[in-house]
Amino acid sequence: MTISLNKQFEDFIAAEIAAGRYSSASEVVEEALREMMERADIEDLSRRLADSEAQMARGEVVLADDAFFERKRQMIRDLYMK
Repeated sequence: MTISLNKQFEDFIAAEIAAGRYSSASEVVEEALREMMERADIEDLSRRLADSEAQMARGEVVLADDAFFERKRQMIRDLYMK
C-alpha cells in the first residue's frame, strides 16, 4: 500500500524515528491506527452505555434477580407441567 502524506505529517514521522521511538514510518502509522481503533471502541462503548442509561431512565429494563428467574420458572411450570 502506498499513501501520501503532507509535509507536516512526514516531518512528524521523521522526528519520531529520529528520536528512536519508532524504527520506521510503518510503525508510526500502525500505532496511530491502533489508537484510532481503541478510541472508536471506547466511543462505541460510551454510546452503548448512554443508550442503556436512557433505557433505565425510561423504565425499559427489568432487574434479572433471583425473584425474576423464579417467576420465569414458575411460568414455565404453569404452562408445561399441568
